[in-house]
Amino acid sequence: MEELQCYEGFIKKIAHIKEWDKQELLNFLSKEFTTESENTYKVIGIRARLLTTEERGYISNEYPHLKIPFSFLEDENQLAAIAIYLEILHESDKYFFPLSFEEYNKTQPIFQAEPELLDYIRTSQTGKLDHELLQLKAIEYKPIPNYPNYRTCKFNNSFLQTSRYLDSRIPRYLIDKYGVEKIHIRLEPYYISDRGAKFDLTEEFLQPPNPKWLKDLKMHHNQKEGCQIFIPELTTSDLQGDSKKIKQFNEYHKLKLRKLETIAIMRNENGKKHFSMSLEELSEEKDEILIGRMIHLDALDSYDTPFNEIKLNHLDLTINVYTDTKKDERLDCSLSEGGVVTSASYRTHLIRIDDIMFSELIHIASLFFKSETMVDEWISTQFKLVKN
Repeated sequence: MEELQCYEGFIKKIAHIKEWDKQELLNFLSKEFTTESENTYKVIGIRARLLTTEERGYISNEYPHLKIPFSFLEDENQLAAIAIYLEILHESDKYFFPLSFEEYNKTQPIFQAEPELLDYIRTSQTGKLDHELLQLKAIEYKPIPNYPNYRTCKFNNSFLQTSRYLDSRIPRYLIDKYGVEKIHIRLEPYYISDRGAKFDLTEEFLQPPNPKWLKDLKMHHNQKEGCQIFIPELTTSDLQGDSKKIKQFNEYHKLKLRKLETIAIMRNENGKKHFSMSLEELSEEKDEILIGRMIHLDALDSYDTPFNEIKLNHLDLTINVYTDTKKDERLDCSLSEGGVVTSASYRTHLIRIDDIMFSELIHIASLFFKSETMVDEWISTQFKLVKN
């Protein structure tokens, strides 16, 4: 019991230092394990004794390349060091994941290091501070075209990161077309470094659909237009070389995607027609957690207006997190019905832009949502009647 507590304490101590980059953690542990301290030998020894036959086979088959950074250790201790590395990564992700959704406050690392950032928290139209977003114009951020995971930005001499859930092609597209003045963005509150993170060039791209065929918006007072699309739970025997089924299989089993829901509503408010729309893609990509990627937008006096002429008040992207009983409750209800759905356990905005054209929705949705098959299905069903 004492040995196990010692080991768990070691894992948590390192995991909670920061949200580790894989290479950065490898470098840290390589140095840690060459210090030849009594505690280091003890921890490696404990983990080596805990190794099972299944673990040995799994590590040897899945992570043979990780033996190289720990080549100074003997075989069994190499496997133990790799197991330690993997467990620290897992614990670090588990610890920092909910912290990523905290409202901004001065105790968080980015504001401790750069207190001036507090002056750039978004102010809403009512004058209230929105503690989820920062003014993009205050931050040096130049995402590389066509690379979704480029997150590094800079403020003074500190390197920061945009939210892990924000595809960098979205801010890149908006910056190129609209500039930075009206954009607010989400930065990770617990990530700060004096060096820029190395960029991983291994990406998988989706082909965005073309929004130009969308023509007009014809919805009357209290009319609701909803859509709900599921990914079927296919087995390998269902595929039979069908390219769409193969994509659905991969999206369901590998990406853990479940469904895409949309709701569009037109209401009369103060003599004006107020159009609003929400879209949410749900995925079970983390254990016991449901992730909702949500787009919300609204516009005034947009009824029967050519689609390409509709200017929105705003469009924003949000990540919703559903835990415990809320996970199943959210899966059992539907946004598309136009009623009240289960509220998120916690959430945060990723980016917001004001005065954007409605025609940008299709492009942004195809970048933000992870499913290619459901987005394609959404286009062909929700907007079938307004095709050219």
